[in-house]
Amino acid sequence: MKKQALALMSVLLIVGCSNSVSTRPTTISPSGDACTKEAKICPDGSTVSRTQANCEFAACPTSETSAENTQSFIDEAQNVEFMYSDSFQTNYVEAQDWPPLIIVSNADFSCESGGNEIKPEGETVQRNLNGSPFCITTQSEGAAGSTYSNYTYKTEKEDKLVIFEFTLRFAQCMNYDEPEQMDCLNEQKRIKPDNIIMDITDSVQFSSHPFPTDQDLN
Repeated sequence: MKKQALALMSVLLIVGCSNSVSTRPTTISPSGDACTKEAKICPDGSTVSRTQANCEFAACPTSETSAENTQSFIDEAQNVEFMYSDSFQTNYVEAQDWPPLIIVSNADFSCESGGNEIKPEGETVQRNLNGSPFCITTQSEGAAGSTYSNYTYKTEKEDKLVIFEFTLRFAQCMNYDEPEQMDCLNEQKRIKPDNIIMDITDSVQFSSHPFPTDQDLN
């Protein structure tokens, strides 16, 4: 009797487990295998999905591809140079002011947090990025099916105050049907302005010429 009860419990347990398998959306490969719609994050921050050929993740972008998109910007008036990517390789995010405007001075670093992102003055926060303090102001507004976000990053580099300013246009993903809507949402999630500016800041190089002071900037 006990053996029959144990056998019955085993059958019920197996059935219960089979009903708990993930029901995430899948695609079918030519071999008939179901591929889960997952995303793999690559070292450069981009994402790749599984291919229908064998359900393996597609290859991440190579460093050679990234190097081809890297450009040098030189501001002779301020005697400063930095490296930047001339293309985000995106369909739903577009840089409006690129490369970013750079301002260099001998002023001291300071940051006053507060404000609201959708207000004209924007929202200002201080964050540590790679161990360095950054004062970040974001101001966003919607127009013609897009959201325009203006960014100001302020930090110190080799005892100089460095300020970057740029604008990104984000498409309104909800205006798209599937699968474009999900592609739009995933793409915008992987675009991290903090990471973009950290890479640029790391590449900043100065010359030995004097930089403008606060009075010169006003």
